[in-house]
Amino acid sequence: KGSVAKFARVARILDGRLSEADDEIAASQSSTVVSRFLARIGLTDSLGSVSGIEQALDTLVKEAMVFPDTAASPVVPTADQLRDLFVASM
Repeated sequence: KGSVAKFARVARILDGRLSEADDEIAASQSSTVVSRFLARIGLTDSLGSVSGIEQALDTLVKEAMVFPDTAASPVVPTADQLRDLFVASM
């Protein structure tokens, strides 16, 4: 439940139209709102645009596995799941 509130807060900060939406609705819009914000400021939200990312994939997975927030996640991913997530993000 704590993550829903955090995602909702981000969505509300970036899109004032969500200020009155309940947390579940605002949180469900957070990905779209963040992507729209990044596009407006000229940043990409795709790993595929990062030069050399494919060669660094093993290191990225290894580092993500020891990142403190990974262990605190409600569902702790496996290395294969993280790899799949990174590949899907390219």
